[in-house]
Amino acid sequence: MPDTNGLVMLWADKVDMADVIVFDLDGTLIETDAANLLAYKEAIAHCLGEGFEEKLPSTKRLTREVLRECLVAVPETMIQSIVRYKEEVYGQFLHATTINPIMLRLLELAQGKEVILASNCRRSRAELVLAHHGMNKKFTRKYFSESNNASHKYQRIFWDLGVDPRRVVVFDDDPVSAAAALAVGIRSNSVFLVPKSW
Repeated sequence: MPDTNGLVMLWADKVDMADVIVFDLDGTLIETDAANLLAYKEAIAHCLGEGFEEKLPSTKRLTREVLRECLVAVPETMIQSIVRYKEEVYGQFLHATTINPIMLRLLELAQGKEVILASNCRRSRAELVLAHHGMNKKFTRKYFSESNNASHKYQRIFWDLGVDPRRVVVFDDDPVSAAAALAVGIRSNSVFLVPKSW
C-alpha cells in the first residue's frame, strides 16, 4: 500500500509547478474495468449465447486482444460483432465506473493551466464516461486513440503543442504509456504511475 499522503503532496507540488498536466483516463482518472467487463459479458451473451462469458478473465482488463485469446475458437467476424455490440451497450454500465478521488483533487488543482486528457480509448467512449461524471469541460485539450500504439498519445501532444517536456507532468497507470512519455523527453521525476488501488 503506497504512502498516499506523501504521494499526494508530491504530486500536488508537481502540478503546481508544471505548465502542462496530462491525465490518462482508464485506470488513472476513472476506473472503468468493471463497466468494460460488464459490457463485454453482455455482448458475448448477445452474440454467442450464455456460458461463453465464463471464459473471461476477472483479474485483468478485457481488451480485444484478450478477448481473442479467451475465445480462440470464435471466428474473427464474430469477435468484431462482439466488440461492436459492446460499444453499443457500454453506456448502460456507466454506473460501474468510479472516479479516482486523488486524481480528481489534482485535476481540480490543475484548473487554469493546460490540462490534457490523453487516452488510448475511442473518443465516443471517453466522452461518454467523462460526461457521466461531469468532467468534459475540465480539459483544455483531449487526445484519443488513433491506433493501438500507446506511445502515439504523447508524441501527438508534443507535435501539437511544441511545449518544453520539462514543464509537463503525466499521470498514467500503464507502464508502457509511462515509458512512451519518458521517450518524448518528459523527466522521469514528472511521470507518475498511478496505482490500481490505494
